[in-house]
Amino acid sequence: MSGTAQFEAVNPAISLAALHDRMVVFAQDDQGRLTHIDSARRGKACNCRCLACGEALIARQGDIKAHSFAHESGTECRYAIDAMLNRLAQELISTRGAFCTPTLTVRVSRVGPLGAIECNEIIPSRHLRVESAAIDRRVHPQRPSIVMLVKGRELILEVTHAHRLDAGKRKAIEKLGLPAIELHLSEHKFETVKQFERLLLDDTRCKHWIFNPKASEIRNKLDGIAQEQLAIQNMQHAQRLEQQRKEQAAQEAVRQARRQKEREAIEQRFRLQAQQDQLMRQEQARLDSIAKAARPEPPEARRQTLHYRLQDGGLTIRHEDGNRLVIVPETGNEEALGVLAGLGVKYNPEQGGYMMTTADLANFLPALMPYVKNVRSI
Repeated sequence: MSGTAQFEAVNPAISLAALHDRMVVFAQDDQGRLTHIDSARRGKACNCRCLACGEALIARQGDIKAHSFAHESGTECRYAIDAMLNRLAQELISTRGAFCTPTLTVRVSRVGPLGAIECNEIIPSRHLRVESAAIDRRVHPQRPSIVMLVKGRELILEVTHAHRLDAGKRKAIEKLGLPAIELHLSEHKFETVKQFERLLLDDTRCKHWIFNPKASEIRNKLDGIAQEQLAIQNMQHAQRLEQQRKEQAAQEAVRQARRQKEREAIEQRFRLQAQQDQLMRQEQARLDSIAKAARPEPPEARRQTLHYRLQDGGLTIRHEDGNRLVIVPETGNEEALGVLAGLGVKYNPEQGGYMMTTADLANFLPALMPYVKNVRSI
């Protein structure tokens, strides 16, 4: 019986719950076939080996703990669970001849002057007809992959449980240039082979692309689209800046015109005020001229000459233009001369007398009056 034929005879309800506790429940027998722990002989008689490292196993089939395989050396193989799931997946895919790929969203983004540019393209999920599926150790000898043949082309599948693929294996897969998918099961509980089969063949929630050659072509195409949109944004941004510059220039011109009008209005007010002031001055001068013409001439008596007869002589007080006065004492008039000297009034030869103002006269007459006998106009 072939390995696949034997596996088909395994009940899909077989429990896989123990592997969540890091227990190995499938191994490879001495014929290279996939064997479940409950189908193997107990202990070393199982003649089974680890699907990852190839070390001999013993079948632990006690009555207390769940049945599982263990390494004869007592060591724990890091990749035993992943290798077991990959071999189980290879048997299921080979038996069913089908597989479902996840969607792939290729994104290219740019930051433009007007906002973010996002270009996306989705490679949809597809149900594939698988021609064959085999275990492949080209990338990692202890962490095998599954290579499916679809329309003559290879598609790699990596089934992981506790540990996701490390960067080294990812780079090695990308270096092969083959499309590759990871089925990561740490967040998806499955208790039986049937539930695992559903996740493997139909569900896409736990699958993602490791590498897809088409993604590079799509990314280049999207990059070209993004560059075109970026160029459009740059042009629109430049146009907006130019429009803003023109609007700002127009606004500045409006402000300048408004300020010019304000200056002209102020200057006009100043000119009008100056004209009004000039007119008012002219009108005031005209009114003053009219008032002056209407005023009567001062009485002639104010400009007459008075003679004061004193005890030892006399003097004359002659009114000149304005408020000027000329005092001419007669010979021997000692009292009058003494008063003039006391007031600091000096003799003016050109006028022929002593010069003073009407204000000085107010001080002179009171000092002179004790010596005055009479006053007469001449």
